Amino acid sequence: KICDAVGIDFTKITKPKQNHTSNVKRVDKVYVPEELENIDGLVTNKENIAISTTNADCILYLLFDKKKRIIGNIHSGWKGSYQGIIEVALDKITEEYGSNLKDVIICICPSIRKCCMSFFQFCFNHIFSVFLHQCRYSKRSNYADY
Repeated sequence: KICDAVGIDFTKITKPKQNHTSNVKRVDKVYVPEELENIDGLVTNKENIAISTTNADCILYLLFDKKKRIIGNIHSGWKGSYQGIIEVALDKITEEYGSNLKDVIICICPSIRKCCMSFFQFCFNHIFSVFLHQCRYSKRSNYADY
C-alpha cells in the first residue's frame, strides 16, 4: 500500500543486506538483497529505481544532489560512523557522478537518543575526533565547510 500511495513499483526497490560496514554501492539496476551483501549505503541517479535501507536505532542519512539529481540512502550505526560511511558516500557521488558538495543536501533522519545509549558520550567523542581528523586530511578536506 505504501508503494502504491507514493507511485513506486515495489519490484523496483533495491535494498542491501546491511552489516554495519562503510560499504556504499552505486545502483544502476535493481538488485535483490543477496546481491548486495555487506552494503550499508546506496546511491543512484536512476529515476526508476527506489533505494532503501533499514534502520532502528542507527542513523539514516538521505542525500540529494539537487543539480545532478542523485540520491543516497545511507545506514550508519556506530561502526559505520567510525569507519566514515558518510565520507565514503560523499566521495562516491563526487567521484562517480561529478557532484559538487555545495549542491548536496544531507538529511539526518531520527535515530536513537543519547538518553538510551549508555555508551553515547564515548562514541560521540570518538566519532567526532575521527571525523575532524578526516576533515583535516581527506582529499575532500572541505567537508567541514558545509
